[in-house]
Amino acid sequence: MSGGGGVLGDRILWVACVSCKGKFYCGYDLLHSKYKLICPFCKTEFYAKDGLEADE
Repeated sequence: MSGGGGVLGDRILWVACVSCKGKFYCGYDLLHSKYKLICPFCKTEFYAKDGLEADE
């Protein structure tokens, strides 16, 4: 039996909170979703596309 975590799928992306700039990852399918992410650091809600990290 596998661990207690959920399945993220094949692709993840890094986002930065639009408020506190804290970085965390989410599933790629949330990039164009109607659902908002909730920052685990400051609890700000925002769309994944608004916090998308650019590749450097």
